[in-house]
Amino acid sequence: MPLPATWWMLTVSAVALMYVAPASLSALESKGNDDGEVMLNTSKAGGARAQFNRTCKCGKKFTRIVGGTETYRHEYPWQAALVQTATGEQFCGGSLITNQHILTAAHCLQGFGAEDVVVHLRDHNLTNPSETNLVERNVTTIYTHHLYDPVTNNNDIAIIHLNKTVRISARLLPVCLPSSALPQYGNKEAVVTGWGATSSGGPSSSTLLEVTVPVLTQKHCQQRTGYQPSEITSRMLCAGAAGLDSCQGDSGGPLVHLDKGQRYDQIGIVSFGRSCGLENFPGVYTRVNKFLRWIEKRTLDGVYCAGFSFPTEIPSLKFRL
Repeated sequence: MPLPATWWMLTVSAVALMYVAPASLSALESKGNDDGEVMLNTSKAGGARAQFNRTCKCGKKFTRIVGGTETYRHEYPWQAALVQTATGEQFCGGSLITNQHILTAAHCLQGFGAEDVVVHLRDHNLTNPSETNLVERNVTTIYTHHLYDPVTNNNDIAIIHLNKTVRISARLLPVCLPSSALPQYGNKEAVVTGWGATSSGGPSSSTLLEVTVPVLTQKHCQQRTGYQPSEITSRMLCAGAAGLDSCQGDSGGPLVHLDKGQRYDQIGIVSFGRSCGLENFPGVYTRVNKFLRWIEKRTLDGVYCAGFSFPTEIPSLKFRL
């Protein structure tokens, strides 16, 4: 079923996106195991807590350097495409966070049942899925946040439970979740990826695109952009500039930040905006580290890769971006 146009409030403008170009991967393929696959050796912290595989590390790009420029498929191995079962069309993005769970936006799944959605992983060119050994999974359960508000877009977060686990490898790897220690991302850079339109109202891209965007402070987004202060809640963050933004079709996809440990943490989920790349209207994202406990409780049967930890309790300090 088609998504209501009101789910992404965009009208005009251009968006500067970079093509994630394909290239031969033979130079990086491991002898005897071309995926660098790791076997799961899970541990549980006791009680109803998340499970971690200590032999794999989340948030690592699958990299190949060619003449100083990274040009390869699977650069962001956690990227997921949400596809309508009935039409085969990609309509939103998502990210792999465990071996059986996808993180995405609640607005993407309004009006959809589990049987209406198929998840594609290891995809690059939507028109030629055979080039990347596409991994396809059906959906058993969709968890949307019970406080999601389609009018304000607050709490725009959802988790998809896959019908089967996926085999973790260098080219199919979960993204890290962010720290709960109130990190400040304002004035730093992040990367957003997706198959969305490259201009407002334009056609979606058939190949995975990326764009590096500046993250705004909460104060800047509330007081120095075209949004009203009340539109940007503490559970949102803003990123983007004129010509640098996410767009229609990118919804639900990840906004990632390279941390000090050289791992990519997902700090945001593409939520909404006014047009694409429009000056004074940056993209608005669900702030992931406001939902860590919510995420953990719905992914207890999945296995995370090491690289981050869930909080033992949610900090009560005032959040600052």
